[in-house]
Amino acid sequence: MAGGPFRAVMIDAASEKIYGNFPFDRALTAQAMTKLRAAGVKAIILKFFYDLPSNETSEKALAAAIAAGPTALQACLRQDEPNPSPLPDRFFWRMASAAKPLAGDSGWIPRPEFAKGATTVGFVDFRVADQVPLMEQYRGQIVKSLYASALEFATGAPATLAETNRLLFGAKSLRLNDSGEVGIQFPKADRLGFTPFHEVLSSPVEKLKPVFSGQIAITAYDGEKEPKVSTPIGEMKVHRFFLLTLDAVYEALEPK
Repeated sequence: MAGGPFRAVMIDAASEKIYGNFPFDRALTAQAMTKLRAAGVKAIILKFFYDLPSNETSEKALAAAIAAGPTALQACLRQDEPNPSPLPDRFFWRMASAAKPLAGDSGWIPRPEFAKGATTVGFVDFRVADQVPLMEQYRGQIVKSLYASALEFATGAPATLAETNRLLFGAKSLRLNDSGEVGIQFPKADRLGFTPFHEVLSSPVEKLKPVFSGQIAITAYDGEKEPKVSTPIGEMKVHRFFLLTLDAVYEALEPK
């Protein structure tokens, strides 16, 4: 990623060759998180949905890794999900807003054992490629997008709504449209840099420190199973889209 505070860790083809097809055992993700924390990361963002059960041993390992330090989990709106996990009350955003964001009453919500230890849960839905949601609405209440969660980690400040259309992150701010989105300058090319997942697991901590110390690690998927989205520069895998547009949103921060 560019010169901002975010560092991508991607499950790529080489990682799948070593550990098998994605999705990986959740214990592997827990091991990678432990390694990243030892390397001094400021926070970890997991770009995976953890709404379905797995084996008990792996779930306990991942839950412990999530609770071990600042961690953001993702959620999304899915009206066809009949039995979503409950979204804990602390993840609803207590702010009055006149915005009319993306909204829904069901979705893929992290399982309670994972949400319990998470710092934040952010939603990942969007309408168009160059308008990035900072908020959504779930069951009639405002919730953060994963972009907003990432910016809170990056700035070290909770987001607050100062005006009907301006979101503050400490001394920085973003101007929102009527849908709670911020317009971005979409990258002209996909030049995403990342550390392969398998290298995080195999490398000594001292080798990882120069890359990750004080940074925000985002663990995501870059294999052939990843869906694609249309963008101004052509089709792009969804996780790459998030990472590139997150950089663009961070660059769009301005003094309040």
